[in-house]
Amino acid sequence: MTESTANAAQALPRYYADVNEKRPKEYWDYEALTVNWGNQDNYEVIRKIGRGKYSEVFEGIRVPTGEKCVIKILKPVKKKKIKREIKILQNLCGGTNVVELYDVVRDPNSKTPSLVFEYVDNTDFKTLYPTLTDMDIRYYMREILKALDFCHSQGIMHRDVKPHNIMIDHAHRKLRLIDWGLAEFYHPHREYNVRVASRYYKGPELLVDLQTYDYSLDMWSLGCMLAGMTFRREPFFHGHDNYDQLVKIARVLGTDELFEYLDKYDLDLDPNFDDILGRHPRKPWQKFVTAENQHLVSNESIDLLDKMLRYDHATRILPKEAMLHPYFKPLENYHVLLFTSMASHSGNDGPIPTSSVAGFEDGELGASEWGLFVGSVGIRAWINLTEMSRTRESTVKESCECANITGSLEGQLQQLRSEIRTDEAGLKDMRRHLAHLQKHRAKLQQEIDRCESFVASMSSEASLGGVMKKFDSMESFLEGEYHAARDKHRKGIELLKREFGYHPAYRKGLRPGREFSATYFTPKRDPMSKA
Repeated sequence: MTESTANAAQALPRYYADVNEKRPKEYWDYEALTVNWGNQDNYEVIRKIGRGKYSEVFEGIRVPTGEKCVIKILKPVKKKKIKREIKILQNLCGGTNVVELYDVVRDPNSKTPSLVFEYVDNTDFKTLYPTLTDMDIRYYMREILKALDFCHSQGIMHRDVKPHNIMIDHAHRKLRLIDWGLAEFYHPHREYNVRVASRYYKGPELLVDLQTYDYSLDMWSLGCMLAGMTFRREPFFHGHDNYDQLVKIARVLGTDELFEYLDKYDLDLDPNFDDILGRHPRKPWQKFVTAENQHLVSNESIDLLDKMLRYDHATRILPKEAMLHPYFKPLENYHVLLFTSMASHSGNDGPIPTSSVAGFEDGELGASEWGLFVGSVGIRAWINLTEMSRTRESTVKESCECANITGSLEGQLQQLRSEIRTDEAGLKDMRRHLAHLQKHRAKLQQEIDRCESFVASMSSEASLGGVMKKFDSMESFLEGEYHAARDKHRKGIELLKREFGYHPAYRKGLRPGREFSATYFTPKRDPMSKA
């Protein structure tokens, strides 16, 4: 390894490289975590809403409050992996746009663990993304960057950023980053497993087996999302397997740049690439602009995309830097328009109409018009906001009063549940006993049927006496046969004694495979000779 290669291998992320080194071991040592299990009876499953490699996900409710929640039932995996996810979620609790972990419970019988999260009224990305405007994409991209910057600042890499793990409640402009099952604590120079992230969002470092990666892996995945959203091509890099995934990337970023990256980190390509990689020039991002997506693409979006999708992870833009990119500058005014629009539609359900900010997006409002617009709606928006705040305060007070009542009711409910479970257990025992009796009854019925059949066959004879006579005659016949066979056997023995004489081997008989010899028989005379 050359000096330049060694220096490249030692490169650290520009931000948050030593976060975990400065914190006590208890913060990142998830293997030492003692899990405080909650009460599973506090939650009920309503319906299944998703599944993954490591879990099944259900919509549920928190029984004491009736509040919706999400219950993630984990499939059998290593205990260490479960502890890691729990520890990371606990460390990130309250973080910007990070899904909140409510509770960790375990089934008392199967010991299956479940994680309980806040509920987000998500719209599937395949339905939502095609409807997003340019400003929508900018807004949600920055919300994701906020979540990533927060988790990176806590020394944690997500390692599975993709549309499936971004929950968006579009009606309330609410976004949450979920599924921290593959997340990991970052430690400088540590080698990590490259079998993380989903194929379409895997960074080149994973595909060329570079294990000393860092936070920048998440930025590649987010860059793939940005490309898919702005170019309306999801997924943007669509490989059929991990090898083909790198080929798809090389056809856009070029093979020359790939080999420069490999040389910098002293990496060798897998021999499987010899016949499939080929040589490709770098393809300009403008080549992906079409009539269908041109309203979503700008010079700023292309520049940001170019800084995110780079082979060399050390040169990729990071969340803290990306949030300051010119691509997001229009959001400063967009937030004011969004705020006033939300205030004016505060009594309505459903998504905020994008038409309310259409004039701004098209650049139709000048500085003076903009000032008049904000001034005219600002007072009304402030009044609405104040009213909403007062309503919220009164709601909080009422919630506190209800909490005391709910607590006592919950205790009574738990007692009733316990009694019901006891009754159910007794009922199960009774059902089991009944099934046992029914099984024996069936066997007894079979015996009765067999006896009735026998009696029926017996009744076809003239009388029971006739049957007994048949038995007697059969017994006499068999006894005669036995005596005849015994006499025949005795005569045979006498003949053998007379002809060959007696020897102990005669009783034992010839053993299988043993040759005939005089050791076994000592004939008095040759039976074949003439007398």
